[in-house]
Amino acid sequence: MDIPSGLGSVDDLIKRFSVASSLWEQWRSLHQDAFDYSMPQTETFTDKAPGKHKGRRVYDSTAVDGVGRFASRLQAALTPPWMEWAEFVAGSEIPEKEREKINESMEKLGEIFFSYMNHSDFSNQDNSANRDLSVGTGGLMFEEGDPLQNEPLFKFTAIPLAQLYLEPSTGARVETFWRKHSIEARQLKQLWPEGDFGTELEKTIADKPNEKVEILDGVLKNGLSYDQVVLHEKYKQVIFTQSYETNPGIIFRWEVSPNETYGRGPIITKLDDIKTLNKVVEFELKQAALALSPPMTAVDDGVFNPYTARVHPGTTMPVSSNASTNPTLAVLDVGGNFAISKEMKQELRLSINTSLFVNPLGDITDPVRSATENLIRQQEMLKDSGASFGRLMTEKLRAIIVRGMEILAKNGKAPAIRVDGKEVDINFLSPIAKANDMEDFSNSQVWYSMVQQLPPEVGMLGANLAALPRYWGEKLGIPAELSSTEDEIKEAGQQIAQAAEQQLQQQQGMPPEGAPQ
Repeated sequence: MDIPSGLGSVDDLIKRFSVASSLWEQWRSLHQDAFDYSMPQTETFTDKAPGKHKGRRVYDSTAVDGVGRFASRLQAALTPPWMEWAEFVAGSEIPEKEREKINESMEKLGEIFFSYMNHSDFSNQDNSANRDLSVGTGGLMFEEGDPLQNEPLFKFTAIPLAQLYLEPSTGARVETFWRKHSIEARQLKQLWPEGDFGTELEKTIADKPNEKVEILDGVLKNGLSYDQVVLHEKYKQVIFTQSYETNPGIIFRWEVSPNETYGRGPIITKLDDIKTLNKVVEFELKQAALALSPPMTAVDDGVFNPYTARVHPGTTMPVSSNASTNPTLAVLDVGGNFAISKEMKQELRLSINTSLFVNPLGDITDPVRSATENLIRQQEMLKDSGASFGRLMTEKLRAIIVRGMEILAKNGKAPAIRVDGKEVDINFLSPIAKANDMEDFSNSQVWYSMVQQLPPEVGMLGANLAALPRYWGEKLGIPAELSSTEDEIKEAGQQIAQAAEQQLQQQQGMPPEGAPQ
């Protein structure tokens, strides 16, 4: 199969993967350590045996439980299932007078997009990718499904971090990566029915269909397009290629240190605390075992033989002395202080749970808080991780929408538009994205209460109170049809002014304007 122009030969592609593999190896030890203590049952970087118990090093499950909650809470905060977590709006180059009508027309576009999103497997695959994000880097493949094969039009596949090989990135986003994974030979033609498998792979498929075959699946930026290349490294066989206008790979990271490509998530950030907590619990379990079944000291005096004696209930043992001051058998004092370990565990668990957003609004058993206090807590959480959430909106959410709109346009489900911020832009409506709007809403309430304290004539001149309900509706995410338009507000204001003028004329005994004299 021909390689897309600009990517070179098969050897050039293998060399590119070797560079990504070298970078992957640099992170392998750290990633493996993080997975051992937070996701031990997940396919890891060294142990890929299915069905094997992999959590023998874990004595405390705080990080294990926290990863699951982190993934679920992040999904609820950014991409809540069966909700429209973004809307299409007029871009910056659209004249102000035309934006309102364009925004209303784009509401239908948002409904179409999220209809296909909600009927895809995005929620399940996103949750898996968010678990890897807790370590630092998550990955999704966003492909076009085949309705003839009963596949949804939006087809998502989570890329395990253990299989994700990133090429060094010079830009703000990772746009070139490889996935190295093993599949059974018989599945090759199911995944790539139009693929070119060559003599060696065809023989393997025919003779050894259950044998594992290692595949390199790369998405490479090539000028203004993106090329997918599937190849077998050992046989240097290019199996499949395809070009895309938008990147089918969605790679997103939590935090990125300068000159690094992979991200660093809360698990890596708190890895020392997680290890310390794990060791404290391990020591505590050993101390508890000693307390429940304490070691004994025994005197070898010719009567009692400590090498053959067994201490268990219902046994009578000959000893030379039962005196409390000089017994033949005595319990060994092993010391230990459970109070210290309890305090250490509380502090470490709080630190880990806070980093993983386990209880962002406090424990459910805490006293009931007001809506304002909960709002403040959400705003504080956003401020603490504002850079990470901002990165996710760029690397993940916006990339998903751009890719999805290309698939919809290609299949005639939506008009071909450019979501570039100039013609069409995106407003995020998820709970965490609305935190800033809620702060604006709270500030406007304070402003309104202060305006009410001014003399009426000053308040009317200095404040456009008629526009306040619409402003509040926008900040609270209320549908636009529930608020009056600017033209409707002006018309209503004119009617109120005319009614007030007529009432004043009647009070002064003057005929209303237009009435016969």
